[in-house]
Amino acid sequence: MGVGGSLGVGGSRLREIWPFSTFSQKILAFRKRFRYISPAMIPAASALFLISTTPVEYDADDFTLPTLKPMLAHTYEGQTIGGWRMGEKLDGVRATWDGEKLISRRGNVFATPSWFLAQLPAGIPLDGELWIGRGQFQKTVSTVKKSIPLDHEWALIRFRVFDAPQHRGGFETRLEFCASVLKNCAVASIIEHTLCMGQDHMEEFFESLIAEGAEGIVLRAPRSLYENRRSPKMLKYKPFDSDEATVIGHEPRALVVRWRGVEFKLSAGIPADVLAHPPAIGSAVSFSFCGVTDSGCPRCTTYLIERSYE
Repeated sequence: MGVGGSLGVGGSRLREIWPFSTFSQKILAFRKRFRYISPAMIPAASALFLISTTPVEYDADDFTLPTLKPMLAHTYEGQTIGGWRMGEKLDGVRATWDGEKLISRRGNVFATPSWFLAQLPAGIPLDGELWIGRGQFQKTVSTVKKSIPLDHEWALIRFRVFDAPQHRGGFETRLEFCASVLKNCAVASIIEHTLCMGQDHMEEFFESLIAEGAEGIVLRAPRSLYENRRSPKMLKYKPFDSDEATVIGHEPRALVVRWRGVEFKLSAGIPADVLAHPPAIGSAVSFSFCGVTDSGCPRCTTYLIERSYE
């Protein structure tokens, strides 16, 4: 497939969008708009820009982008979110359905029962969470990380979908598409989203879900495209934040980890069996925290889990 096909945008359409007079201007514009393009693609891409025409207007509904890696959220820090969509942030395991198999955030294929896969829409990529229920994260991880899946455990799993990475249109259009293709699916459904009327409405929505045991909420910008990166058009809001750190050492009752260039000891919340057989040096572990100190060290840290399930 040519560059135009692999990007989901026809060559003629690209020539309409980028009416630049010089080759270098065209390549720079191309790389700015499609950030994931590699240098190796530039020679093949150059053929698309040899002809310049009159510019035309375009919007989110004009593009279809491929799934190279999942879209990730920034943290909500007071941004203006009126007109955005907001939905529950599930405490599940991130998964992408590529139309044939379920794939982890790190690109590993989940060992999934055939009867589960058979109920998902063939050939239609979807993004979501494998989820059992609120407060069931460890149970979910235990189920999906097994190399040989157990039917009775997967019977509790649901694939909760919030996006269709390769479908045309902005976020609202893609979510409606997800609802339509999953209408009669027994193992998957969309995460419902509500139109946010402003800061007060968002706080009310957030507090009501937290009171019911939710992990937090996710906000999506109106008519935003799917981006294969951490995007400011997708925000997460939780009572406690969480992130990943790299294990760089072991102590009798703690892990020594590095996070954003800062080294600290992670001890709270580590189960006895993890202390007895700690994650290997270089492993990634998840932890929660509530803000950072002036020196950038996370406060109130708590161990969550080793990221070996992805």
